[in-house]
Amino acid sequence: MNSIVIIANEFPYPPTHGGKVDVWRRICALKELGARVCLIAWADPQVSQDTASIDAVRAVVDELILLPYHDGFLHKCHQLYRSLFLPRSVSNRSLTNQHFASVVSKIKNFGPDIIFLDSVYGYLLAEKLVKSLHIKLYYRSHNIEYAYLKKQFLLAKKLPEKIKWFFNARGMEAIEYKTIKLASQFYDISFEDLVFWQNKGFNHGHWLPPVVDIELSRQLSNNNNYAPKYDVGYLGNLFMPNNVNGLVWFLKEVVPLVRSKSPGVKIFIAGSKPAPELLDLAKLSGVDVLANPPDIVPVLRNAKVLVNPVFAGSGVNVKSVEMLFTPCQLVATPIGLGGLPEQVKKCFWQAETPQEFANVVLAAIDDFKSINMNERNTARTHFLPEAVGLILH
Repeated sequence: MNSIVIIANEFPYPPTHGGKVDVWRRICALKELGARVCLIAWADPQVSQDTASIDAVRAVVDELILLPYHDGFLHKCHQLYRSLFLPRSVSNRSLTNQHFASVVSKIKNFGPDIIFLDSVYGYLLAEKLVKSLHIKLYYRSHNIEYAYLKKQFLLAKKLPEKIKWFFNARGMEAIEYKTIKLASQFYDISFEDLVFWQNKGFNHGHWLPPVVDIELSRQLSNNNNYAPKYDVGYLGNLFMPNNVNGLVWFLKEVVPLVRSKSPGVKIFIAGSKPAPELLDLAKLSGVDVLANPPDIVPVLRNAKVLVNPVFAGSGVNVKSVEMLFTPCQLVATPIGLGGLPEQVKKCFWQAETPQEFANVVLAAIDDFKSINMNERNTARTHFLPEAVGLILH
């Protein structure tokens, strides 16, 4: 088996957040393993006009099919009607008959062995393709999506955000069950989520964690001339409710405790689209904000200690996986390590209360050169590109 149609819920390049990173690295790993890849992805007009990003993806995949979220007024009205019965994030990826016919024609010419649905949001297209072409469906879950969306709804503070998350979450549980039932095989990002589905009677699943490409892992883990400017750092998107809430807790509750014992500690938070609330709190806390960094390597290597202070989420935090490949000490909440095997969790200091978190951050700063590299190198093997070969068997 070496020809795969991958349905991604968004154009994965440039890989600017965890979901895109996960999909893009898997595509690259499949190509390295010799697979032919046809990528189908939804793209807004801004993406469609980004010729450099499109060319970068075409240089890797064998076929690229970009789909619009909306195709005229009548199509948008149809999607809005379907959102009365389906999650909004699923209904807005439905296609017109004309677009579907075009997709089917291109896929027939490509001749795939399987359809690989990467995230549940493209379910409507995957279902129609499986029924039309009689090709097996494989599915990769990024979360227990309905639980994740409900948590984001509860964490959202502003009414427009709450409305958005409500309509995205409504009906998602039924869609997830349908997707797993339709799939010949399903793959889960999280060890724990896989057990959850097994307990629901789905026994055709496998663990498929995020991967870190070889060059990135080399750059992150290289110890030569490692002289970080900061004591403590965070890298992750700065707009999702679970990340924002965790960082608000960190800035309000933890940073003052750290500074009470070590006033000169230098701290940064980095990531895409920083929420105004975080910008204000960081300024008050004396914490630097590195917004929209173009390259994650120098950011992740610029601290003695990397932190992941999240208290909500499911699946696996891709940022925790990337942190594992650095020469830094690592601190996270148990939620930040959700879905990872115990062998990996042992590489992190863990804490939940502000005082505990502050204490382990200070201890980790003092111990930042005392890392058990044998333990860490063993843990890293779970996330190397060869793991993706499971899909091809």
